[in-house]
Amino acid sequence: MLVLCSNGLSSENLIKSMRKRIKKCSTAAVVVTADNEYKEKIIM
Repeated sequence: MLVLCSNGLSSENLIKSMRKRIKKCSTAAVVVTADNEYKEKIIM
């Protein structure tokens, strides 16, 4: 299973929901796509 999310598993409700879904999978990966905290800053 591949989980794409904008800021990681940031709430307890989201974590609980994902745990239910990944129990059936042998592997899973979380890809954080747009977290402002870790976003690179472009200097112009």
